[in-house]
Amino acid sequence: IVDVDHMPYFPLFSVWIVCKLKRKKMYATWHEVWSRKYWSDYLGIFGIFGYFIERLGEWLPYKIITNSTSTRDKLADRHPQKKSKLVAGFCGVDLNEIASVKPSSKSYDVMYAGRLLRHKNVGDLVEALREVKRTHKDVSCAVIGNGPERDKLIVLAKKLRVNKNIEFIDFLPDQKDLYSLMKSAKVFVQPSNREGFGIVVVEANACGIPVITSNHYDNAAKDLIIEGMNGYLFCSTEELSQKINICIEKVDKDKRKYTQAVQQYDWESATSLVLKAYTA
Repeated sequence: IVDVDHMPYFPLFSVWIVCKLKRKKMYATWHEVWSRKYWSDYLGIFGIFGYFIERLGEWLPYKIITNSTSTRDKLADRHPQKKSKLVAGFCGVDLNEIASVKPSSKSYDVMYAGRLLRHKNVGDLVEALREVKRTHKDVSCAVIGNGPERDKLIVLAKKLRVNKNIEFIDFLPDQKDLYSLMKSAKVFVQPSNREGFGIVVVEANACGIPVITSNHYDNAAKDLIIEGMNGYLFCSTEELSQKINICIEKVDKDKRKYTQAVQQYDWESATSLVLKAYTA
């Protein structure tokens, strides 16, 4: 089996040539689908070239294994005739490892973890905390991760006078430390407007806490949430602050409803879907 990651597209073309010469079938793992507008926003006038390369690359694989139903459906809309060659798989999480981790002695009301990039929209979380603070003046939040937006976020937190409520923590090299902090938090917020899957959402649920994420078209993480069951969706910072207040005020002691919501994303289940795609 030859399975090529579609990012950054160019390996699709070189491996396709090799597979043709060797008379083998090329599979591809697909994480995201970008629109022409998004390419233009991302690269300006050069975005048309990125869009063209992406569209051309979509034709090459024998089968495409997407890491979410959202990505599969977007590809199916573009290529209805290839629908039978599009298979939705999922990212895997080691649920047993997460279950073995003990909660941290240090706790936060709200937590974010991930790269601090523009499309992650962590600024929305900072702005929402200003409103949450009106009701819960001692609200605490941990923003874990590094990235080019970090300094801007620190400045924004000071400007909105929530800098004493937010602790910026560097990337944690040991994943277990992250899980430990998640288990001590009341809610995890993922404000990103572009995710191919959103594995941190599954990890947070597996740690027994609800997740609030953006209801944006390009955010596949929203498909992981059943509103009111394992988390909430939001469309504005005002709505985000309201959902945070709900999670802070109504902490669910029964963690099972969150952990049960993600059982299908265990590595054994995830790999079986990919194996089925290879052998079908």
